[in-house]
This record gives sequence, structure tokens and C-alpha cells, in this order.
Amino acid sequence: MPSGYYKSASNILEDFKKLIKERNLKISFLIKDVDDMEKMLNDILNKLSKFKLLMPLRASGVHAGIGVSKDVCIVAINNVIDFLSLISKSSRIKPYTFSIPKKIEIIKEDSNVQIPDDIIRFCYNSKDNVTITIAELSNSGITLNIKDTNDLPYNYSHSYIINKKIKNENYTGVGKQIGENT
Repeated sequence: MPSGYYKSASNILEDFKKLIKERNLKISFLIKDVDDMEKMLNDILNKLSKFKLLMPLRASGVHAGIGVSKDVCIVAINNVIDFLSLISKSSRIKPYTFSIPKKIEIIKEDSNVQIPDDIIRFCYNSKDNVTITIAELSNSGITLNIKDTNDLPYNYSHSYIINKKIKNENYTGVGKQIGENT
């Protein structure tokens, strides 16, 4: 580019899609000797839309060293294979695509892993099923009532420590309830 910067993959993809949508003559090599040119161009646009996933995956792998799962890689590879197979229908591209690999099949293995019921119940616990009320408040301590209606109640400690003393200079110690301006 005249600015000295390179176009990003997403910029290049958008420019390429724009050329196809405009039916620009520059893309005629994609449909050379293809029976249904309109269908071919629409199919190419459809396949290109799947590359939106490929670009950030590539960028995060190259620039951040962040890998993805094997299944995600296989889906991305299969999208590229589909695209290459499609454009190989053009007589101008076919000589360059004589060895396109076959699509990779994702095999899902059956698992015999059993998740214990108590773990499943714990995962569905909610703090919304827990109520805490103050039973007693004095200068020397506080007593709490904790009611937990979850299927698998949380584990609670029986001793709590207040680590930071807060002194409100306006507190008179008379007639105030917790939550009021004390």
C-alpha cells in the first residue's frame, strides 16, 4: 500500500468479496469455463464468509501463541479444503489444485465418564437460594442466621473475622439499625 502498511487479512477478504459482488472483470479467472457462473460466484461468497473464523484463529496463534482445540482446527481446515475444491472448477485454477487433500472427519468418541450427582447439583447451586440475616449484634460480636435452600448446600465456616475496623465518627450508638446512615 502507498502508506507503507500492509493490508490486514480481513481487509483483503472484504476487498475480494467486494470485487465478486461487483462482478469485476478482475475475478473472471474464478469462473473461466464454469457452467453456472452466477451460482459459482455466490458459492464463493458463501465459502469466503467462513474465513471470518480462520483469520482471528490464525492471528491469535501467530501473534499471541494461543492455540485452539483440534476440532476447531479441523473445521477451519475443512473450510479451506471446501473453498479450494470449489475454485478448482475454474479451468484457470484447476491446474494448480491437482492435489487438494480430502476433508478431515471429526470422530466423536463415546465417553464413559460419569459426573457424580453431587457435582452436578453443586454446579446448579445459586447464591439466590441463600439468605443471611443478623440474629444478634453487639459490641463484642455478631450472630448470623444462614438459610441455604440449594439441593446441595454450600459449606460454611463457623467463624468469621472482620479484618478491618471502620469507625464512623457520626455514630451515636443509639437507635440505629444496620443499613441506616450509621
